[in-house]
Amino acid sequence: RIHDLSLQGYEPVHEVINHQLKAGGKRIRPTLALISASFKSSDWEPINWENLVDAASAIEMIHMASLVHDDIIDQATTRRGKETINQKWGNLTAVLAGDYLFSSAFNLLTARKNYPVLLSVSNAIQLMCEGEINQAAQTYNYRQTEENYLDNIYKKTACLFAASCQAGAITALLPAEHVRSIHRFGLYLGYAYQILDDILDLIGDPNELGKPVGSDLARGILTLPVLRLLQDEQQGAWLRPILDRQQITAEEIALTVTRLADSDAFLYSLDRVFQMFDAACQSIYGLPQVPARLAMWEIAGQLLEKPLLMVEKRLTSLGLTMPLRWKTSNPIYPPQEQFNNKTFTTDYPADYPLDNYVSARQSKYAFSFSGETIG
Repeated sequence: RIHDLSLQGYEPVHEVINHQLKAGGKRIRPTLALISASFKSSDWEPINWENLVDAASAIEMIHMASLVHDDIIDQATTRRGKETINQKWGNLTAVLAGDYLFSSAFNLLTARKNYPVLLSVSNAIQLMCEGEINQAAQTYNYRQTEENYLDNIYKKTACLFAASCQAGAITALLPAEHVRSIHRFGLYLGYAYQILDDILDLIGDPNELGKPVGSDLARGILTLPVLRLLQDEQQGAWLRPILDRQQITAEEIALTVTRLADSDAFLYSLDRVFQMFDAACQSIYGLPQVPARLAMWEIAGQLLEKPLLMVEKRLTSLGLTMPLRWKTSNPIYPPQEQFNNKTFTTDYPADYPLDNYVSARQSKYAFSFSGETIG
């Protein structure tokens, strides 16, 4: 659908947009939109699949646009092994390509008169911009808190995951309580995905990541593992003067990773990933037992499984034990509804509250934050 829409433009437009489209990706956001709509009961009004496909396409174009603009901000030269638009055609073309994708998404939703989804994704774009501005203002700021970090990744990542799920649910005219539960699923999955991505940025394989290890830290972006390290009195005393310089060398990044491994920073951050994953799965547990519910659990597990295996491999090389185990049964999920006969092992009670806050009461690390704070 996106390819067809790009053909409506002049040849240079088609070439640039098609270049970004061919860069690939998991297409996780439109997939979430499509699956979310599938919670619809057979005795309700049939789904308008053309509206749904256009809503999912609009979501993906918004994501593509954000990546194009991110590459300009980061001065990235490659993405997924291909030249970025800014590298191939320059920043001027890249800015306009991102704007073109945004406007195409809006046109698609407006033509379908899908105004609720248009409002939802417009709000998500606004939050994404706020997140980028906040992040730029907080570079090298070691006084920021974990709550600041969570607020940033809500705006930069989780809000669009949530809007993607909401788009499918709204387009399918699901009941309000279903929309709310599905929205929460996307929100918590987005948190888990971004925290895990931030861990990988520090310890991943650069060949698999497609970027240098520690690229966020090199730009003064302090992610959860680093913020956790700064809470340690001794380690914080070592790192703060480096951050005060507002410049960090490759050697200092490598030493920071070593110190992160010597502390509990990586395991603490992984604990957050598991909490968010668990919250995502539980948020739709009360929905009808239709294939879509199992599909949502499966896609959540598949999205996190590969990066978790990458993290486990690296942590093992650093002498750390991964706090994740697969098992064949879990009281949270009925046996017939496990994904791939596996579930994430969690230590959290099945009834812990999700409406107003996440509280991992049986976690090694005490953790809670306001649901209102994260949207």
